[in-house]
Amino acid sequence: MNRHERRIEQSKLRRTEAKLRRQRRDIALPRSAKIAYRNFLDGVSLIIGHIRYDSMEETGGLCLYRCLVGLTALKSCGIDGSLHIGSLVCRVGPDERRDVVAFCGPQNAGYGRGYHAWIEIADDIIDFSVGDWSRADPTDAERSLGLDPWGPVQWTVTLPSYWCKPRDTLVDPWRPVGTPALGEAWYGPYDDDAMAMYARVREALDHFGPQIADAIDTIQARYAAEHGLQAPTDKVEPLGWITPIIESRIKPTAAPPGMIEMKLSEIFRLAGASLGNVPDAVAYVRQRPTTPAQAREMLMNMTITAGR
Repeated sequence: MNRHERRIEQSKLRRTEAKLRRQRRDIALPRSAKIAYRNFLDGVSLIIGHIRYDSMEETGGLCLYRCLVGLTALKSCGIDGSLHIGSLVCRVGPDERRDVVAFCGPQNAGYGRGYHAWIEIADDIIDFSVGDWSRADPTDAERSLGLDPWGPVQWTVTLPSYWCKPRDTLVDPWRPVGTPALGEAWYGPYDDDAMAMYARVREALDHFGPQIADAIDTIQARYAAEHGLQAPTDKVEPLGWITPIIESRIKPTAAPPGMIEMKLSEIFRLAGASLGNVPDAVAYVRQRPTTPAQAREMLMNMTITAGR
């Protein structure tokens, strides 16, 4: 078997593994909903679209807040997703420079407030902010960076309100230079301070978490009344602390000096928590936790990255 044939076989194997993981994910979805997975996500997207965000000073769009609403709605249905922080570049018109939606900094990577947030369940990226992109004005961001604006984006593609796509189709094509082909998107890494991003997420959760839960309750009750349905009896609970997964450019091959290697699931188990649908990973720690309190403190201060 030559190199080309090996690559073809490896590609087939990856697709088969991804298919099996998605099948396991579908089996794990709550059967009480009695609705298809895609239809269920349509409903979550509808809820997210009905929530307004007034007096937001955050630049770069509403992706983080869309994620927090989506994660809250999903969790209320018994589905655990993970929050990912990185970058986004999406080509929406004929000009490869002007006609691009870009939430990133230098080298197509997230930096500072130039970042993108999305949700992942199993091997799928679910992005509930796609419908916002056509309303974004990149010229303001370009001027704030001291750049000469390229002019208005010329849209020749129509994007959905959200999408759910296999992670490898959006992450693997990412490059530090250039732009995607027309209609395609790259989800890239985040190069800035991970702890500063953790603080930003924590602040958003503390401030908006209860408001988001109340808003979802209100929307569900209103929808039930308008369509003659019984409203849910359980109140939607605000999200507790979630650990954002920071997308990284590289995957470590060995523990850094002074660190030891252990499974992330071990730390969660000792803390009395669960990874949910988040894949297990290797954790590098200075000292192995021995009590639930130590494990919880470690999780609260841990930087989690996804190697590419």
